[in-house]
Amino acid sequence: KDVGQAVVVAVTFAAVFEAEAEDARSGYRLGVALPLLQVLQRVNERLLEENPAENQLFDIILITTDSWQQQQSFSIINSTRHHGLEVSRFCFSKEEDFIESLMQNNVQLFLTTDGNEALQATQQGVPSALLDKNSASCPSEQLRVLFCEDAIIQPHAGSTAASKKSAQVRTSTSIFSHALNKY
Repeated sequence: KDVGQAVVVAVTFAAVFEAEAEDARSGYRLGVALPLLQVLQRVNERLLEENPAENQLFDIILITTDSWQQQQSFSIINSTRHHGLEVSRFCFSKEEDFIESLMQNNVQLFLTTDGNEALQATQQGVPSALLDKNSASCPSEQLRVLFCEDAIIQPHAGSTAASKKSAQVRTSTSIFSHALNKY
């Protein structure tokens, strides 16, 4: 991957794994971000099949701000390997420095299950997505992503003022959506 050309996606430990569910043999159990990460990996594979010189690939960073999790860095890295997740970088940051870490790593999309983290990142100019811990994840060959500016979408909640607001795709997501549109 050409770091200068890659679409950098940072995802929190809490979105990738269930912290309280560690197995000595298989590591941490997978969380709500798994289907998205798997599809991004498949998009990378397909892009490289089409053009081995492709450099606009997805570059996944796993970030954690929890000091206990940072002490478990070996277990975290082994869990990603065990589950076959392509995480190119691990970012162990202090809670007060996580926005700076996102910016230093040129993150173009930040995925989290914590609404406060998503809000803080968005306020500092890092496009963010709040992943719903309560949504049932099911394996799929399709990835459906809705980009909305300042909107909260709740599936099956009916029409809300936020869901009626017209969606505006941010320019920082254009590479992301371009790659997804190919597949």
